[in-house]
Amino acid sequence: MTSTTDFLYNSKPEALKRATETHEFVVTASENKLPDAVLALWLAQDKVYASLGYPKFVGALLAALPEAPFLPGADRIAKENATKAKNMLIFSLENIVKEVHLKKGLVFLWAMEKVYLDTWTKIHESLVQKGAPDSALLRFAYNWSTPEFVKFVDEIADHVNTFIPLSNVGGYIYIWERVLEIEVEFWPSLKEAGDK
Repeated sequence: MTSTTDFLYNSKPEALKRATETHEFVVTASENKLPDAVLALWLAQDKVYASLGYPKFVGALLAALPEAPFLPGADRIAKENATKAKNMLIFSLENIVKEVHLKKGLVFLWAMEKVYLDTWTKIHESLVQKGAPDSALLRFAYNWSTPEFVKFVDEIADHVNTFIPLSNVGGYIYIWERVLEIEVEFWPSLKEAGDK
């Protein structure tokens, strides 16, 4: 049976490919030809996001968790699911929006992390295959393609699939599409970065 996240992931293959494989930043990084200035620019904007935007977003998701499962007498399964979701969100804060609806926020979080994982895994595999020497790029790509990060992304997918049945996925496709658009725009242009 297809899960909600499998459906979303496979719903926009061309946009996914642009976000994770064919953008000039990703291609150049995979070929180990990314200029240091371009990597530095991308790392700077990623640091701003990681230190400002991401914690606020995850904090909003934590605040959106329903209180009922944590009250005495709550259904054991509901309590377990809510506790797992809370722990996963806390983990995401350790690793490193205003009012956010939990389900939409979880889809957005999964989509961002899934694209990030896929992109850096492909870059890492390409660099290793080409025998690239140790570098900041290789270490960064490895860091975001570790088994621990894969497990984290899979846990987010499990929560999305728990909270959103496949029959309700239609209301969330726009989030997947928007994340793919955002990711394509987030990669710096080599020409623009070289001009700075």
